[in-house]
Amino acid sequence: MQADELGDYGIQLAHCKYKLIEVIGPSGDKLLVHANQARTFAIKDGATTRFDVMISKPSQITPIVR
Repeated sequence: MQADELGDYGIQLAHCKYKLIEVIGPSGDKLLVHANQARTFAIKDGATTRFDVMISKPSQITPIVR
């Protein structure tokens, strides 16, 4: 799926369970998916859903110090 400048996209998917595997930027770079990001979602027949993905460029990650 290709997102617009705001990061939005619309797509019709068949009812099924889906899993987020990876996110690739427009230049082909692999983007980092936030550790707390849900990786799976389901679309039920006749339903509408929204699935937001929290991503960042590898250079924008700040380590969490505990």
